[in-house]
Amino acid sequence: MEYWNKMGILASDVETGTLLSLAQLKGVKAASILNTAVEYKSNLKDGIVDYDTEEKICIEGEKRER
Repeated sequence: MEYWNKMGILASDVETGTLLSLAQLKGVKAASILNTAVEYKSNLKDGIVDYDTEEKICIEGEKRER
């Protein structure tokens, strides 16, 4: 990741790589919008737990609006 970060790459995932490769082979346009769950060089486990907790808080807030 250090190499790619120095090249200006901000995020990566397996699905986007596949999507863009297939689009190029087929000659069609493609794009991907990524939601960053864990910042670069952050603790992965803590980041996932925080992401899950925040999602549950949002779901609870939606339920209370009804």
